Amino acid sequence: MRWKPLALVGLGWSLWGSWPPALQSQSVLSEIDWRTLTIPLPGRRAPASSFCVLSPRAEWGGDRHPLVLNTQPALIWRGELGRVELADESTGRIVWSQRVMDKGPLLLSGATLVPGRQYTWLAYDANDLLVHAMAFQVLGGEMRQRMLSLLAERRSEKRSAEPSASESEIQAWERVRHLSQNQLWADVLQEAYRMERPSPSLSRFRQDLEQSLCGDRPPRFSRPLSRALVRSALTKP
Repeated sequence: MRWKPLALVGLGWSLWGSWPPALQSQSVLSEIDWRTLTIPLPGRRAPASSFCVLSPRAEWGGDRHPLVLNTQPALIWRGELGRVELADESTGRIVWSQRVMDKGPLLLSGATLVPGRQYTWLAYDANDLLVHAMAFQVLGGEMRQRMLSLLAERRSEKRSAEPSASESEIQAWERVRHLSQNQLWADVLQEAYRMERPSPSLSRFRQDLEQSLCGDRPPRFSRPLSRALVRSALTKP
């Protein structure tokens, strides 16, 4: 499947190139232009839907499941949900379940997952019908150790004992840069959505991202799925 990038502004800056001026001066928070972040998207278009999962997404894994670094990954969505579960693909066992009391967009899982193992997000509507299932794999092995070491170096480079809001977002941007270089897009979005006081630039990026990922595309499944069907898929060798 051919991907096309979400490149909403062309200011000449890239996550894979030079640092934006904000990372050089580290002074004005709004100067970090989050909309220069390039997120891979599928090329085909489809009618909009009232429910959409932003992360994790199938196209980020190609022929494999999307890789996730965080052992407490987030489900990021737009729309209404009734309940969310995490299932271990190797056993079909539900390792975490929670009722959803709001419309998101971010829900951090309450279970610590095992690196190298595969899991599936299961999302149910208010009538307890399964409306979305997305499998992913927690990153393990040498690549995991390399990424953790790299991010630990970034965290150790604190600029003050109590970072200001702008410094916190700068540090998040730095982590996003390294995560994106390794195509860990679910972790990229988790960083972007977990900021409690996002700058105007980050808020606009979120809005643009939701429109690009969800405004013209349906959820992965267009109709409710039976619990038995999903259980059967999870328990296959």
